[in-house]
Amino acid sequence: MLIVPDQNLIQTSSGTTIYVPTDYPTIQDAINASKDGDTVFVFNGTYYENVVVNKTINLTGENREITIIDGNYYDNTVCITANWVNITGFTISKSGSNFIDGGIAVWNTQNCSISNNEIIGNYNGIFLSGSNNIISDNVIWNNNNGIRFNGATFNNISNNLFSSNGGHDIYFEGASNNNISDNNFFYSNFAFFFVGGSGNTIISNYINEVNQIWFRETHYNNFINNNVSCPKGCNFQLYKSSNFNIIGNNISNNLYGISLTSSSNNNISNNNFINSGIHINGGQLSHFNTHTIPDNNLVNGKPLYYYKDVSGINIDGIEVGQLILVNCSDFNVKNLQINNTSVGILVAYSHNNFITSNKISNNHWGMLIYFSSNNITLNTVVSNYWGFYIYDFPDNKIYHNNIINNYYPAFDYTYNGVQWDNGYPSGGNYWSDYSGVDENHGPGQNISGSDGIGDSSYIYFWGETEVEDRYPLMYPYGNCSLMYEGWNLISLPLIQQNTDLSSVLSTISGSYSAIQWYNSSDKKDQWKHNCTSKSPHLNDLDNLNHTMGFWIYITEPGGVLFRYLGTQPTENQSITLYQGWNMVGYPSLSIKNRTTALNNLNFTEDVDAIWTYNSRVQRWEKMGPSDYFEVGRGYYIHAKSKCDWEVPL
Repeated sequence: MLIVPDQNLIQTSSGTTIYVPTDYPTIQDAINASKDGDTVFVFNGTYYENVVVNKTINLTGENREITIIDGNYYDNTVCITANWVNITGFTISKSGSNFIDGGIAVWNTQNCSISNNEIIGNYNGIFLSGSNNIISDNVIWNNNNGIRFNGATFNNISNNLFSSNGGHDIYFEGASNNNISDNNFFYSNFAFFFVGGSGNTIISNYINEVNQIWFRETHYNNFINNNVSCPKGCNFQLYKSSNFNIIGNNISNNLYGISLTSSSNNNISNNNFINSGIHINGGQLSHFNTHTIPDNNLVNGKPLYYYKDVSGINIDGIEVGQLILVNCSDFNVKNLQINNTSVGILVAYSHNNFITSNKISNNHWGMLIYFSSNNITLNTVVSNYWGFYIYDFPDNKIYHNNIINNYYPAFDYTYNGVQWDNGYPSGGNYWSDYSGVDENHGPGQNISGSDGIGDSSYIYFWGETEVEDRYPLMYPYGNCSLMYEGWNLISLPLIQQNTDLSSVLSTISGSYSAIQWYNSSDKKDQWKHNCTSKSPHLNDLDNLNHTMGFWIYITEPGGVLFRYLGTQPTENQSITLYQGWNMVGYPSLSIKNRTTALNNLNFTEDVDAIWTYNSRVQRWEKMGPSDYFEVGRGYYIHAKSKCDWEVPL
């Protein structure tokens, strides 16, 4: 319920006007001489006073910019102890530094109005204790606290500008049934800090460039139709709080969006979350189960999906801004793309779910798993602050994922309980920060010859925790390749229905500047080019197919993930090799050693050299008999005479 004091109750003056310094030299002398209903009008100037307003009067400054009351860092600059006082038109500054000192202190009064003032450089801009007061159209800035509520009730705070307050713009302590509406908040530490109290309504405010909004141990409040945009990161926290209505807000560019910690029975509905989201962090199951989170939109109109106490649901390829599963089981979650929110996928107290083939990118947490056991495979988790964050339940299987360029790749707070690989030869995950080599193969990685799996474990420490993947993959898993900034020698493992170059490379459009192919069958002009900086008529490479190996120059800083288009071969693919060097592809989705992959050809009799280029470490690699052809790589093969290579599936 929105409770607004009746502004018609504020008394207007029908008494005498007393002028300062014309009639009295100080503001306090004029107040002492006044009677209820009078107006004390203060001409421009600086008045070094600590003023006590103990009568029902209007205290009015000539011009708020240059009519200044300076408290000289002592006590309250202005202290109101009477009802029905109106103060307007001043700059009020330099209160004392006690926690109850303020530029204006309103002590246990009712129906006062503080409007059109500039309140700057105080411990509390306004210290408010009382009810049915109106604070409007003020500039409240560069104080420790903008307004501090101390048990105050039924006050209306509207159309004020709060800026650069070091502690809090508005600090509530046991305050109830107040209305805060249509204010602007900029560049402060806390926009709001609530401790206790209930029934307060925060509505239609604009909150930008603040660090935190906190509601602690407070209940039955309303946060409605506000615009919260904090590009530097805002922690919007409900801590041990319940029965909030958070409705119809636009919340953008906040680190956590809204974070619920040990809170319950909150209604979060019809909000728009852009580059933000919802993070639930509770200590008990009931805390997760009692939030209602319907009809929210995340990330440019994509909806939040929130499930609790259900099982057996398939979620496949839907448009989703964020997915939260609480006390759920037997879910199949696949083919989602989730980005730019607080948590991509959050799973709490849930078991036997299969999370596969999703792309989770540019979130604070890619996947956040609390007290849950799941199978997590074939996902691409890229450019998140945390890739995976696993908390307090060991029975998770996480393998065949591509974990790329996350600030923190993974956090395993189960103390080595998570299974980060699927054994040998299946392997583990691809980690973009893995620095090991692949010179051996076998379960112990002690047999000469590469197999696409690192020779040493991937180990990541954070604090006292450790992530260990015993069989890290050297290259991304599945129908994709990580291409590095600069030149890459690659091929297409799938058969292309549309071989037009721009169509084949559509998944990395805008991330490359040049492609080159060596056509060994064209003896007059063997190198073919396509360069984005040249006019189209100067390019002679317009089509790419699965038999070709080709160079591509990637311009994307940090590299780009190239997803293959096309259909999987169902029979061996034939590539004609001409005498001399051939630049060819490897149209297969399985890795094979040199002898097996050459299939119908004999090394030394038909071909006598095979080279490839490792873009990750920027070096040429010559294939030995135990080295493996790898999916997505391009190869130079030297043929002793013309022959056809039947590439095995």
